[in-house]
Amino acid sequence: MTNLTPTIDVSEIITNRVNNFLSEFYQQCISSLTSDANNLLVSRKITLDMRDYIFAHLGQRPDSPEHPVDWVTPAFDNAHDYCHALRSEGQAVIPFGKYNDNFMKLYAIGRVECWDMDSDSFRNEGILTVSYSQRSFEHIRIIVLGSIAGTGTEVLLDINRNLWFYNPENAVDPYVLGTKPQQAAIILKVGSRMDKTTPWDIIEIFEDAEIVFDPSSELSEEDS
Repeated sequence: MTNLTPTIDVSEIITNRVNNFLSEFYQQCISSLTSDANNLLVSRKITLDMRDYIFAHLGQRPDSPEHPVDWVTPAFDNAHDYCHALRSEGQAVIPFGKYNDNFMKLYAIGRVECWDMDSDSFRNEGILTVSYSQRSFEHIRIIVLGSIAGTGTEVLLDINRNLWFYNPENAVDPYVLGTKPQQAAIILKVGSRMDKTTPWDIIEIFEDAEIVFDPSSELSEEDS
């Protein structure tokens, strides 16, 4: 009797080789100190979409982006890099406490969409001008962190690390309920810490506030 070679499942061999290749490739893109998926490390070397594809192919679920238990404002000079890193890591939506008993989220992408032929016009650094009376004005250096998610209300960080609302007159999305165009308001003072349930309110509101952005602070097309 002739001994026949057992049937070989070629597709299974190919699948195993592909899986081994993807596993080894992924290991080269994360820290040598851990074998766990790590957004902070992986996203700087391969895109999150590629990471998710590799995990889907391997039948694994990637780690979900994690946010701090409590949130504090970034340093003013680091705000641009802070927002850029959040976008790169898929962590731009941050739990942002409660306002009027509603849970809010900060969409920290460094800009707000407006109807003005330039979707990124409300972004970067600028000067916020608020008036206390017809003859009393204050010019405040600010940078745009993003918006309250689902609204056209900007979240601004000033040079002293206070947080502000601002409603661009031509924002694409509606404003936070109860606010009006070109209103600015302080919502958190420097040193405040926030988690997803922290209640906050408008501390001081200014009508007909204006922002003039600094052209020299324009982000590159890649950053935007």
